[in-house]
Amino acid sequence: EGREPLKPKPLVVEPRPVDSTKVEPREPDSKQPPKPPTGDGQPSKQPPDSSTDPKATPQSGDQKLAVPSEDERHKARVQIEEKFGAFGGLSPLDKARFAKRLLEASKIGATAGDAAVRYEMMDIASGLFAEGGDMKIAFTTIDMIGDHYKIDTLTAKISRLSSAAATAKDAVRIRQIVEVAGNLIDEAVALRRFDTALRIVEVTLRVCQHPDGRPLRKNVANRRKEIRKQQENYERIQTAREKLKADAGDEEANLVLGSHFCFDENNWAGGLPLLAKGKDEGLAQLARMELEKPPQNTDEEIELADAWWAMASKAFGPRKRPIMLRAAHWYKQAQPKLTVGPITKHVDKRLETIARLTEAKVE
Repeated sequence: EGREPLKPKPLVVEPRPVDSTKVEPREPDSKQPPKPPTGDGQPSKQPPDSSTDPKATPQSGDQKLAVPSEDERHKARVQIEEKFGAFGGLSPLDKARFAKRLLEASKIGATAGDAAVRYEMMDIASGLFAEGGDMKIAFTTIDMIGDHYKIDTLTAKISRLSSAAATAKDAVRIRQIVEVAGNLIDEAVALRRFDTALRIVEVTLRVCQHPDGRPLRKNVANRRKEIRKQQENYERIQTAREKLKADAGDEEANLVLGSHFCFDENNWAGGLPLLAKGKDEGLAQLARMELEKPPQNTDEEIELADAWWAMASKAFGPRKRPIMLRAAHWYKQAQPKLTVGPITKHVDKRLETIARLTEAKVE
């Protein structure tokens, strides 16, 4: 009683800030089969309204609720404080307990039917979890909000992370900040939001300035270099896509995009036609061998494998491993059809060497 009410930072809502990196979708995967009808042959029923049913499944983007207005949220907070009392000045453990009460209350009865009260309860809970030292549950709570309301969960998590990082002073807390930040970075990179990933890195580096965080600083700095390299590579790929839209015969663009498909995504079917028109004559020749005159017998399979092996011996950097594995692919095609003899020993030895050098199971 008599405590000052705690006001956790509100979540950041849509619209999402746009990274400077131009984002285009990756090549589409094969279409998913349609969901089968129910047993009576009728379409399945629509899921229950998640705003009133706590067991409802997450809603699709166009079904999600808008974030309540500031006025609606203020009124909701007053109702929450009248019902549950003030929650300022609590210990970390009591903050977590209070947050759990709010989270449970947001799922039941009339509360679940009031979109503003429900949103505010989850928002306050996520802030209290973060202040109480449990960032993972704080982020899980934000994901729950994102299941039903139109928020940018990644940006909301960064907001919570920044607030928590500003008060992290001990080794345990700092380590947790760095760990959850790493997961957020992975999420941002997967979405091709490289500028966002770099913002998270900067937050993490700041917390690592504390004496207890210095042992972690080198790994975070290395991650920043890695992200910048990924961003640069991604931008090169997007530039190549644009060039090929204007000129399908652009040799440099064909090489960049073909190399990406073959060496980064192991998509040789999509990449070989591009490599065949690319600027690298050695790769173009091998690609044409596969496309225009695919191997018809064991001797030709081994010949093609030897050619890729020779190319791998000249390659360096990240390109070397996938080219070596392409040689292994063709050696593997020939291996079951060979009888005992010098050629068999040649193929077996090459496959063993490739497996050792690449530390990969050869398919």
